[in-house]
Amino acid sequence: KKGELLFDHLNIQLKEKVVIVGTNGSGKTTLLKAINGKQSINKGYIILEEDFIKRNGIQRRENVFIYIPKDYSNFFKELKVKHILAFMTKSTNQTPVLEEGKINNNHRFKDLTYIQTLILFIHVGIVNSHSIFLFDEPFLHLASREAAIFKRIYTTVFKDKAVILTANTAF
Repeated sequence: KKGELLFDHLNIQLKEKVVIVGTNGSGKTTLLKAINGKQSINKGYIILEEDFIKRNGIQRRENVFIYIPKDYSNFFKELKVKHILAFMTKSTNQTPVLEEGKINNNHRFKDLTYIQTLILFIHVGIVNSHSIFLFDEPFLHLASREAAIFKRIYTTVFKDKAVILTANTAF
């Protein structure tokens, strides 16, 4: 219900993996935005890896979070991967993660599959040394083959990272 307290407190440690499950409109995306400091918090606070997110904004060091939304902005649509990487990471170097997704620097963002867009943003988070990855319904558009790729990356790349992802109860 609107205004209902979802959490008394939330404490996520590095290397911890959390799945938040709920129906459409239950606040999963809002919670991820609050954790990332993009949504104001009405009461209380959130502490993640000693970073303090409070009602009036966020107090944290840079490059802690990478938020991977379920709907990507049209901002990147016409750009090539190399331009996105140069903008978001200051580097166009390939990594095993990009190779896993069969992504090269000349691909256009609009031509990437859903799993490739996830992999691209995972790469950005790795290159920028993010310690907390926030995924908003990453399985929403994944076929079983793509889910296997995501699982392989998830189990190898995120060993020393905190991961919070949301899933719809219909999944």
